[in-house]
Amino acid sequence: MLDCYSFVIFTDIRGFTQWSENQNIYQYAPELIKKFNDLLETNFEDCFIKKLGDGAMIVCEKEPE
Repeated sequence: MLDCYSFVIFTDIRGFTQWSENQNIYQYAPELIKKFNDLLETNFEDCFIKKLGDGAMIVCEKEPE
């Protein structure tokens, strides 16, 4: 039997939807989301990251102890 432990993190940019309703989103969103994704990739190098606009699902494997 093979044991595999993992954890899943769901994250998003807090307040992004409300903020974007009152902004010219096309001016700011691409840079903001790129920086958000760069931050995730830097901190979760060995994990699978499913980018979801202003959010992400991160799946990381953990070795059994």
